[in-house]
Amino acid sequence: MRQENDPISLFLTDYSGVDYSINNDNELSAHTDVEHLVNADELYIVFDTEIEGAMGPAFVPFSDESDATDFADTHGGMVNEHDEITPEIVDSHGM
Repeated sequence: MRQENDPISLFLTDYSGVDYSINNDNELSAHTDVEHLVNADELYIVFDTEIEGAMGPAFVPFSDESDATDFADTHGGMVNEHDEITPEIVDSHGM
């Protein structure tokens, strides 16, 4: 259920639709062009990986569940639907 301070909508990069890369420091490439953004409700999120994002531990969104699973199999981590990512999960990863 939406709380008073919850965002009305949230858009994230769909890594199923971009040619991403991971550098030697395990940092994930950023893709912020509007054509790569998808409503978060449609995404599977990989978290608890060895990969870093621009602001710390990466939460990597994919529209295709098999892409998310493949990423987690390769880089570690867990796959959840966006609405299953709780504030406690985010807080436990130093965000």
